[in-house]
Amino acid sequence: MSDFFNGKKVLVAGVGVSGTGAKEALLELNVPVCTYCDGEPFKSDDYGAIILSPSFEKTHFLYAFAKERNVPIMSEYELGCALNEKPLIAVTGTNGKTTVVGMIDSIFTLSQKTALCGNVGVSFASLAAGGNYDVAITEVSSFQLEQTSYMHPHVAVITNITPDHLIRHKTMEEYSKIKYSITAHQNSDDWLVLPYESELYGLAQLSTRAKVAYVSTHKKTDGAYIKDGAVYFYGEHITALPNQEYLSIPHNVENALFAVAVSKIFGISNEDIKLGLERFAPRDHRIQLVNVINGVRFYNDSKSTNVDSTLKALLSMKGSVALILGGSEKGLDYADLFKKLTNVIRICVIGEIADSLIVTAKEYGFSEIYKCEDIEKATVCAYLVSPDNVLLSPGSASYGMFASYKQRGEKFIQAVMRIANGKL
Repeated sequence: MSDFFNGKKVLVAGVGVSGTGAKEALLELNVPVCTYCDGEPFKSDDYGAIILSPSFEKTHFLYAFAKERNVPIMSEYELGCALNEKPLIAVTGTNGKTTVVGMIDSIFTLSQKTALCGNVGVSFASLAAGGNYDVAITEVSSFQLEQTSYMHPHVAVITNITPDHLIRHKTMEEYSKIKYSITAHQNSDDWLVLPYESELYGLAQLSTRAKVAYVSTHKKTDGAYIKDGAVYFYGEHITALPNQEYLSIPHNVENALFAVAVSKIFGISNEDIKLGLERFAPRDHRIQLVNVINGVRFYNDSKSTNVDSTLKALLSMKGSVALILGGSEKGLDYADLFKKLTNVIRICVIGEIADSLIVTAKEYGFSEIYKCEDIEKATVCAYLVSPDNVLLSPGSASYGMFASYKQRGEKFIQAVMRIANGKL
């Protein structure tokens, strides 16, 4: 792979997980590296390639720089694909992809050495340069999929495609086109796993040479499905659906079916599938029960960054809900949310889009909505209406108020703890 760079130094743009991982991988290949971060002086040089972190949009000056000099651009994830010599599993989608790759990893690690990486916060390039694994299990965002020349997954999964990231991608057509590119380099020996029920916007854009399997929670299909409380794959009984708390949430059953389909394609035993699903635990900030105070359940779903994820969280709630909603602008339309508030008795809005959420809510006849200056006040506002559930499911990005969705979730947890201790 080092020959690809023609002996020239490579510019790595970005110093986060992706940038650091790309740099480590290139140095392991003895490729000279120059790094750049926005705000630093830019050194124009005769680069063999430019590796960009996902945060660099196509409007960035480095794209024009590369085009003028005919320098190839690739993402850190693409560098990982180019270096990878092991079977590749790639999972994308608007929602659910982190949970799906976690489930797959929980199953596969019982029999194989895995590299769980990509958009989960671990550099694919740095792991691929070492190659010390049997199979790469990767979560892939739309930002990472903007460059896909070397990407050839043996199994690709698209969990769903609903509106998200429209500030960057501008239109749903462009966003869905990027998502469908996950299968662009697959062939007839590969597999593409799709949902039977969940929304796939712009499905007419999908073209694949791979074999296609589906997952369904409601009917028998060519792939993985639920029948009489058990999991099947192409008619084969795999296991009874494990009695795990996370599987009481409907969309997690669908996520589990994606993991089952991928596992069966790879020939994983039914015993390992059952055990892997039983021992899996969802990551924090995903419909996480934080506390129960005076009969009110507090749920942290800070990972929710779009409308569809908030709607799914609401569907999982039993009883009335006081919802904490809002954050930074992503170009999303919240009309669908306010049309479907069957179990919501109050909404407390925060962040940059708070005012526009109030306007949209009132357009659809929902007036029990209050603007709060921070998440602590929003948590108290939600609790005061005495709902069955207080749900933080913001349906938007965290920027402006928080460094990340994780920080947002932690601040919510702190507020709940203060309520529990009688300090709010």
